[in-house]
Amino acid sequence: MRRSRRLENYIASHRKRSGLSQKEVAWLLGHRSGSEVALFELNRRQPKLDTALKLEILFGIPAAELFAGKRQRYEREIEERLRKFHSQVVATPVVAKGRRKREREMKLEWLANRLDRPPIELA
Repeated sequence: MRRSRRLENYIASHRKRSGLSQKEVAWLLGHRSGSEVALFELNRRQPKLDTALKLEILFGIPAAELFAGKRQRYEREIEERLRKFHSQVVATPVVAKGRRKREREMKLEWLANRLDRPPIELA
């Protein structure tokens, strides 16, 4: 199923729904200038984690929703890396014993859960 492409962030729409100016949001976040908020809204600057969490608190919207497009892009990147990592782990010969074998089994189980695949049976 193909998901529709989301905006990088929804800061401006939530700010406008709240009736707040960029300057007011900046002040509430502890920033000096509304131009900083404008740069976030235009996706010209990425807020630091503390600012993203403050925006979440300010608007009562999870950061994953405020930055839905960015989250969607990261999700695709991580899924691709998980699939590659899964292939690497599966391709590794099963010569490990003890702790290393358990770690490999744990990785495969975790990857199966993340990728919605059945775990690979080990000999």
